[in-house]
Amino acid sequence: MIKVGIMGGTFDPIHIGHLILAMEAINYKNLDEVWFIPTGNPNFKQDKNVTDKKKRFEMVKIATQDNDKFKVCDYEINKNDVTYSWETMKYLRENYDHDFYFIMGEDSLMSVETWENAEDFLKNTKILACIRRQEEMSKLDVKIDDLKSKGYFVEKIPSSFIDISSTKIREKVQSNQDFRYFVPNQVFEYIVRNKLYES
Repeated sequence: MIKVGIMGGTFDPIHIGHLILAMEAINYKNLDEVWFIPTGNPNFKQDKNVTDKKKRFEMVKIATQDNDKFKVCDYEINKNDVTYSWETMKYLRENYDHDFYFIMGEDSLMSVETWENAEDFLKNTKILACIRRQEEMSKLDVKIDDLKSKGYFVEKIPSSFIDISSTKIREKVQSNQDFRYFVPNQVFEYIVRNKLYES
């Protein structure tokens, strides 16, 4: 059975931290592929100004095009209503005979039990969690142990500490700071060409 990692997210923009995490997940769990699934209408960001989903999708395609193990899925951006992770995972399980693993950072794992239909998501999803900040390591370990004690599948990816966020990148653009090494070069050029994130 093909082993596939799932990376969901707003990707506004996608950056090298996302790509490194995907590669670390492949190395750790011997995944055959990682599918990037940009969120169409993110539930947690309904009150925020999110870049057009087609542009975010295009940046993800650009960022992943040079790696045969990276695929981009348009399932969520093709939906008009709010997208939820539990629905996406249910769709994938019903339409593909693959062994899926949901990849997430520690910030997402800490709040996962507050997600829409969280119990269904956790009961039916294998989670690979990573740490972005070393100072959060002990909190992540406690959370993983708690979720595992409830019968959920959660494993920690021994990943590199890459504390880069899309928020930081947008802030750099708005303050006219150079951000070129935070994103793949072609994504950098796309952002500059399309004047994304400029205030």
